[in-house]
Amino acid sequence: MKILPGQGQAVDNPARLEALADIGVLDTLPEDSFDRYTRIASAMLHSEVALVSFVDLERQFFKSQVGLPPPYDQTRQTPLSHSFCKLVVQSGEPLIVEDARTDQRVCDNLAILDLGVISYLGMPVKSQEGFLLGSLCAINSMPRAWSAADQSLLADLARAVSTEIGLRQRTVALKESFAILQETEEQRETSLHMLMHDLRTPAGAIVSVTDLLGSTTPSLSPDQQELIQICRDSAESLLAMIRDLLDMNKMKSSDSPADLADVSASHLLRRVAQMIQPALDAATIRLSMDYPDCGGTLRVDGRQIERVLLNLLTNAAKFSPAGALISLSARTAHFEGEEGFRFEICDEGPGVPDAEKEAIFEQYFQGSIRAARGMESFGIGLAFCKMAVEAHRGHIGVQDVPGGGSMFYFFLPATPPLQ
Repeated sequence: MKILPGQGQAVDNPARLEALADIGVLDTLPEDSFDRYTRIASAMLHSEVALVSFVDLERQFFKSQVGLPPPYDQTRQTPLSHSFCKLVVQSGEPLIVEDARTDQRVCDNLAILDLGVISYLGMPVKSQEGFLLGSLCAINSMPRAWSAADQSLLADLARAVSTEIGLRQRTVALKESFAILQETEEQRETSLHMLMHDLRTPAGAIVSVTDLLGSTTPSLSPDQQELIQICRDSAESLLAMIRDLLDMNKMKSSDSPADLADVSASHLLRRVAQMIQPALDAATIRLSMDYPDCGGTLRVDGRQIERVLLNLLTNAAKFSPAGALISLSARTAHFEGEEGFRFEICDEGPGVPDAEKEAIFEQYFQGSIRAARGMESFGIGLAFCKMAVEAHRGHIGVQDVPGGGSMFYFFLPATPPLQ
């Protein structure tokens, strides 16, 4: 439907009525966002009554009113037999009535006797598409000549009411769009979760088969053995990515880790060192460790924190040149007034550009620096680290190392998160 400026609309126009219903103002409580305009209109025009009136199929509903007599101040509506505002909708123009009793357009309207409407000034109120919804009007029980200043003031206020309606429409549209996006995201996450479960079995089978090939086929050439090892490493990387994605989905649905237990910092470091050592040996990368003699106990989900350390160590190895040194340490520390432990992993790689130091922890972000070895990043490992550390009420970050390289660090408070 094409809407022209100043074009009137039939009260029973289906598109107009649909627009009015969609805005959601009918049969709703008073709101200050509308009441301010009737208060201003009544005060500035010295009118006994001011209304924001929406014209429905068989009635007019007063979203805002000042000065209506009982019972209309409570019912906040009248049938169209008592409506001057319907004429504003039908004409699309201001309605100026100085004395309703002698005005041929309205002299038989029941509002004259039942509501005492004698003088009336009404300005169109529109939706953002241009549908005529009703009017902002001023009413008196005595004849009145409405001045040009009166008309200009009320027209400005009516345009402000129309703007308010436009804001409401955009808010409704944004809420609907957000709901659709949220539903789509939930469906995507569900599909991804199912896919990861399905991929875990064949990826595990690849690891098992390559192990079997390497141990039962001694006649393989060095090149063939290297290919099998590449296949196995790739499958292991895939399994690690699947585990990270599954755990990330699990953490999104929970406020805190589920499997908290007392774990010593030194135990965590020794465990991940044993797990990463074969990969470091293959890349001729050295590892140094520094942790407190006392052990230092933390109440954490040990498996998650091991994965955080392993992911950070794996990244350090991927970006370090052959013969480089990676240092792994833990020590007691304070962060934002809390006691806990600070873990650090330092490498001798190319470092992280300043512009990417925060972004690298976002899911699916791929940095601009290429790894020296291993598979390209899918932007999952560091995102998992961030979620796991923050689930423990901790903090994670990266900073440059003097002389080159990066230091990834995270802090875990001694006080565990609530379960």
